[in-house]
Amino acid sequence: MYRIFFFPLLIFLVFLNPVRVSAAVTWTETFPTGTAENRRWTSSAFSSDGSYIIVASKGTGGRVYISSNSGTSWTETFPTGVVEDKNWTSVASSSDGSHLIATVGTGALGRVYISSNGGTSWTETFPTGVAEDKNWTSVASSSDGSHLIVSSIATNGRVYISSNGGTSWTETTPTGVGVDGYWYGVDSDSTGTYLIATGTTRLYISSNGGTSWTETMPGVDRNWMGINSSSDGSHLIAPIYWGRAYVSSNGGTSWTETFPTGVAQDKSWRWVDSDSTGNQLILATDDARVYISANGGTSWTETFPTGVVENQYWASVASDSTGAHLLAANDYGSGRVYLGVDSTLIPTPTPTLIPTPTPTSTSTDTGSSPNSGEEIYQIFESSNGNVSGEVLSPVKDSQTGNQKITAIIEPQTFSFNAFLFSQEKASADVFSSSTTQSFSNAILAGGSVLGITTAQGGIAWQIGGIQNIWYKAYAPRGSDKSPALIIPSLQNKPSIVSLSYMDTDLIPPGDRDHPFKPSSLSLAYSENGVTWIILPTSAVDPVNKTVSAIHKIGGYYMIVAGTIIPKAQFSVRGVFTTQAEPTPAIQPTSTPTLLNHIPTSPHLIKKHCFLWWCW
Repeated sequence: MYRIFFFPLLIFLVFLNPVRVSAAVTWTETFPTGTAENRRWTSSAFSSDGSYIIVASKGTGGRVYISSNSGTSWTETFPTGVVEDKNWTSVASSSDGSHLIATVGTGALGRVYISSNGGTSWTETFPTGVAEDKNWTSVASSSDGSHLIVSSIATNGRVYISSNGGTSWTETTPTGVGVDGYWYGVDSDSTGTYLIATGTTRLYISSNGGTSWTETMPGVDRNWMGINSSSDGSHLIAPIYWGRAYVSSNGGTSWTETFPTGVAQDKSWRWVDSDSTGNQLILATDDARVYISANGGTSWTETFPTGVVENQYWASVASDSTGAHLLAANDYGSGRVYLGVDSTLIPTPTPTLIPTPTPTSTSTDTGSSPNSGEEIYQIFESSNGNVSGEVLSPVKDSQTGNQKITAIIEPQTFSFNAFLFSQEKASADVFSSSTTQSFSNAILAGGSVLGITTAQGGIAWQIGGIQNIWYKAYAPRGSDKSPALIIPSLQNKPSIVSLSYMDTDLIPPGDRDHPFKPSSLSLAYSENGVTWIILPTSAVDPVNKTVSAIHKIGGYYMIVAGTIIPKAQFSVRGVFTTQAEPTPAIQPTSTPTLLNHIPTSPHLIKKHCFLWWCW
């Protein structure tokens, strides 16, 4: 398998920004095995990459289902001890699918439930002092699942926000607005800072996480229904039930009416979602059709599954962060769930763009410099023809264990000949050296697994090995000196560094049923093993099982899994410890603040590019 390791990686890198071609959305029906197809589906949500999906239904057979493979298979999930048949009204997901929230609406026992493990288990949550039974209507989540907003209707209809993943809640209501209202819809940007809510007949926006609200489109009493926000809160779309839809590209300061050409303007527009930018939109009515827009609502195209009667009671639509993966579910009648793929947003490989890797030596020679009888230079100086990017694996005394290490170097990175070197290091050795100095934010579990404490008090755990990776310069020919490390400041350009992982690396010892999700992985770096940071350009390729980042190479690197917030006594990767909850380390001013890097928002994609790499 690893003989073709580099080429799939390069294909992945090259085609993050493909040329668009015309094509239609292709729809496929999906539903849980053994489940009656006809359900009253009410709500759905995607993870950022479209791999994790949660859908909910109401009435008889009202259940919640999750999929971790883009809808290929489904698993029923519901809180322990809760009757399965319920009126589930709304669901939301964090960007990686690990944090979920679901609400139960009309009827008795209206509750809110949260899950921090992708739906494996659930916890009931509701505001202190608030009657549990409410007609909960809508819910939204920040990209990391920490900031939540929920709404309800009718008597005691309120809006509540949480900044700790649902542990506690605060009521929030626009000044001058009656307390009891019909709050039909809420949405959030990727951080939980910019919010939008529909209250009775008006629209309200908040730019401070719900502390205060401003009415937008004042004086217009309409039946505003489902609403949607882009990841940065700038692009909004708000449909009216039996009316029109309106879009804003400036966070609600001004609005423009939008509807499909040739379609009667007044329709029961109800459900809407978008990609991270707010340009790729999907809009549905509960009495007829589904429409998509690739330009923020300027124009629309009708879409529906082949062979499906057009006039359906569409009750939910969803989009991943790119707009490439869509979902549409209907209520009444046929009651089905359909997954759509927009091929115009799927990268199309162009093999001619793939650079040919330069052959590298397999010599174990420990001499100071190569000659024609030993090996060739791995990286040539700029003047010697380094005219294209090189794909490198470590050579000369490198010992990487079972881990594959790759670097992609840009032309003219060095003005001298060099090679890539990597040595696997034991966690205990790295940890023992770091604990003798200040500013260490590393902990050791069971003597073999390294963890990084984050500024929020969580821990990002080591996955696979720790690699000491450097570029080295060849010693002068005939010299008895060892090759010299090339410090990052001597590198003219950063490189792409990549570490591989195996499926078994994701399984915590003693806990095979709860492996880490590939989407939660990032690449961590330490110059000397003392202070670690999580590289913000980290990207996961789950097909080839690699985690990569852009960096000037030189120091310790390891893959880490998503953060866990520990208790005073906790079990870490199967190792029980009574260590007190770690205090976040003080970061040196020269070291970036350690962040728990999670792929952003269900509506966020990254837009910066380097070489073939976009993040």
